[in-house]
Amino acid sequence: MFSIAFFSYIFLTAFTPGPNNFMALANAAKYSLKRGLIFCLGVFFGFLIDMTLCAVLTSVMYNSIPIIEPYMKILGALYMLFLAFTVYRDKPKVEKKNRQFLNPSSLFTGMVMQLVNVKVIIYGITAMTSFVLPNVYSVFDIIVGILLLA
Repeated sequence: MFSIAFFSYIFLTAFTPGPNNFMALANAAKYSLKRGLIFCLGVFFGFLIDMTLCAVLTSVMYNSIPIIEPYMKILGALYMLFLAFTVYRDKPKVEKKNRQFLNPSSLFTGMVMQLVNVKVIIYGITAMTSFVLPNVYSVFDIIVGILLLA
């Protein structure tokens, strides 16, 4: 069902550090290992949600891609131009008072941070479109793919 390429992709991507790895390390060092692990549990739940959303959305897109491909290319190009313009016009910001909106070591913060982690979203979409959806034939197989990715 799943190939060596799939497992090597999972392994290599899982061990490259991302923003949540650094936040987990900082939380464990600043607060305690227990609170760091709670944050990591939130990251895991966020990861499961991300992978499930990637599976559902890429399944829908996989079936309707010929119809929406030209629109997605235009939308993607416009978004890339917007990002380039934003980086170009951005100026260094003056540091403001240190206000914290969320508790940095909570389960909820770990989950939210994972939901907006671009690395994980790209990881999920790439894995689903390259390895999982072309090679599986049932919902159970997709669920196994989600759990393996998470």
